[in-house]
Amino acid sequence: FTEKEFSNKYGINENYSLAELLWLCNGLFNKEKKKYYMKSVLLFTNEDNPFEADKQKRNKSISRAAEVKLNQIIIDVIPMCAGFNFEYFYDDIVTVPRSGKTEDFKPE
Repeated sequence: FTEKEFSNKYGINENYSLAELLWLCNGLFNKEKKKYYMKSVLLFTNEDNPFEADKQKRNKSISRAAEVKLNQIIIDVIPMCAGFNFEYFYDDIVTVPRSGKTEDFKPE
């Protein structure tokens, strides 16, 4: 997919609240009466430091992620670009931190 094709098919929004997304996922999992073997949230992104300029959004997202993980919900990030650095932000969000850059990922 090109960025335009992806945007047309799925949508892109650079002004989002990760904290609200995690709150929504937490609510959806907890609302269901079914028992799940595993509850996971997968974040696909090419932005390794999404809230560099907004410390409030950053801190709120980290706090919400901690709440979500308390409910045994796994949070993982799938980087969509080479050189993605988890240390900038996502090591504080994901269930199992992956410090460092992604060197093996080769987007097509």
